[in-house]
Amino acid sequence: MSIRTQVFYDKSDDKTWGYIDMGGIVPDTRESPATEALVFLIVSVTGKFKCPIGYFLCDKVNASILSTIVSDAIKMLAECGVKVHSITCDGTNANVAAIKILGADIKAGDYFFYHEEVGEVYIFMDPCHMLKLARNALAECLLSSSSGKILWRIIKKLEEVQEIAGLKLANKLSGRHVNFKNKIMNVSLAAQTLSSGVADALEFLCSIKYEGFEESAPLIDFIRRIDWSFDFLNCRNPYGKGFKQPIRPQNVQWLDAIKHRNILNQSLELLLLRKSLTI
Repeated sequence: MSIRTQVFYDKSDDKTWGYIDMGGIVPDTRESPATEALVFLIVSVTGKFKCPIGYFLCDKVNASILSTIVSDAIKMLAECGVKVHSITCDGTNANVAAIKILGADIKAGDYFFYHEEVGEVYIFMDPCHMLKLARNALAECLLSSSSGKILWRIIKKLEEVQEIAGLKLANKLSGRHVNFKNKIMNVSLAAQTLSSGVADALEFLCSIKYEGFEESAPLIDFIRRIDWSFDFLNCRNPYGKGFKQPIRPQNVQWLDAIKHRNILNQSLELLLLRKSLTI
């Protein structure tokens, strides 16, 4: 998480605080002010227990150091009787590279690595963060699929049409969603932008041949794939319906259906890459 960058002198301890502190690990830029806190939190699989186990003050962290910290954390937890089954993180390049060093390669479809203390440790990319990356990639990069270009300007056009008409086509799209830079970390804005409501609105305008929406088909398909994947991976309600219900033995075949349509695989490829790419 980002922290306030500030260096100050503490007279009582005769120390200067605010620089990078990796807890004994000496980084190359240890004299630089810290801009981020790398926090490790353990969460119970079956209960509501959660507890932070450590933090490091840093200014970006490279994959080699990060993989070492993760491996040591798993080992120390095992010595305390805590078995780590999985790791959840966001999709930054450093995290993806660190995971590869540990033995898992998400881009190649390897979602776990073997640790000598606990055995198999699975990797999960946080759906909320990955959703924001998908929105950012759509807005900043040139995306395309087999059916054509996936255009961000069509979403902007939909917002303009709804604003002029003074009504919304069963979605929550507004100027905040289009001009999201000031609230780039807001998950709700990303989820409401890449939602079934926006896809339905685009599909309707495309079906009536409304001017400016003739090339909406690739974007509609893209939004639906991301929306389905996000709902399935981010479910919190045990009584949810459709793609909003949790993964169970009775519906696990849905994952096969999603993979068959390349929904999940293409979404992961998109979310991990921030530059121009083709799905």
